[in-house]
Amino acid sequence: MFEIGYVIRVAYRRCTIFALSSGSLPSAIAIVRTSGDKSYFCMQQLTRKKILVPRELFYSKLFTKNGELIDQAMNVFLPDTAEFFVHGSRPVVDSLCDALNEFDGVRPAKAGEFTKRAFFNSKLSFSQVQSLSFLLNAETQRQRKLAVKERALGTVVEPIRAKLIATRSSLEAAIDFADDVGMDRFKLIKNVESIINDLKSMKLQSERGSLIINGIRVVLIGRTNTGKSSLINRIAHRDVAIVSEVEGTTRDALEARVEMSSIPVIFTDTAGIRNSRDFIETEGVLRAFARVKEADIVLLVIDASTCTDIVDEVRKLMQECSVKRESHVIVVCNKADLITDKFKQFLPWKIVYTSCIIPNGWQTLIYMTGFKIVEIGDMAIVAEILRKASDYIGEITGAIVNEDILEKLFSSFCIGK
Repeated sequence: MFEIGYVIRVAYRRCTIFALSSGSLPSAIAIVRTSGDKSYFCMQQLTRKKILVPRELFYSKLFTKNGELIDQAMNVFLPDTAEFFVHGSRPVVDSLCDALNEFDGVRPAKAGEFTKRAFFNSKLSFSQVQSLSFLLNAETQRQRKLAVKERALGTVVEPIRAKLIATRSSLEAAIDFADDVGMDRFKLIKNVESIINDLKSMKLQSERGSLIINGIRVVLIGRTNTGKSSLINRIAHRDVAIVSEVEGTTRDALEARVEMSSIPVIFTDTAGIRNSRDFIETEGVLRAFARVKEADIVLLVIDASTCTDIVDEVRKLMQECSVKRESHVIVVCNKADLITDKFKQFLPWKIVYTSCIIPNGWQTLIYMTGFKIVEIGDMAIVAEILRKASDYIGEITGAIVNEDILEKLFSSFCIGK
């Protein structure tokens, strides 16, 4: 009986696919790739070469079936794969793809089909395919590093699998041959506990990695007109939310994605909390509560100019929003430009004071959020921050050369200096 993987591999080999594998057009160079049994034949026909040496890059002209010149290109044949390096002009690429499409048994590839073939041909494992997806969608350096690291997941998982097989084999032997093979229960329990600890450790690392891949979710919550929308606009350096003196302007969750210490952070502005007969506004408040439950960090925004008892207000907000992890909460005392220093002194909590009127009046909140990200993340984030700090100092001392800085510096010199 044939295994399903074998059947799929045979089916794939019978059908040859092609696609543009490089970036968007126009570009300096475009790479058109084929995969399948007819890759050798396709390259022979297009280049007019009788013999192709595997893994040898060569120059040739490319022709259609009718003898029309497509382009001059560099080409390479790999077993079951052909790659054409042509000029990155859309008409050139379209002509080459049209020529490939004219061959029998050759068709355009579907999304992800080259990777799917590599998987079914056992050239990539499932974890490697997944990490490749993470790498292609990476937006920060930290995401890139994690994706590259995830490609070696098999080296972490295989020892655990080996322990499972060995423990299972010992247990099954003791069951099947009870008279001949004794069972060491203490050793069995120790082995199982070791496996459980390994899996727990891997799960913890996975959760931390998820923060880097999916981003850390920071939610701004508070009453109406506390300045949440103004804050998110300052944080994002653009107008994410409409700012108005009219209460209840924000009725749905608005997101702003920023990068902090190479970690993607999604700040979410939510509807102001108040009792309302307006159905849409009430729905917005319910959605705000839902976002709080999903958040990694909660920013409780309070209007310092009107609030008479901040301690009581914070407790009420936490209760209304059902905040479970107080350690992940930052109390934001907004409109700090309207309160006195005396008012600040007698507060029992360490609170972040912000103002959207004073220049850089929200920077303390950025720093505090960054510290909180480090707390809920792992030591790799701390290492990334330290690396950046050392790089900045290195630029000052000359240990690390930044070409943009040098260009700006030397352009200020006179000619001939």
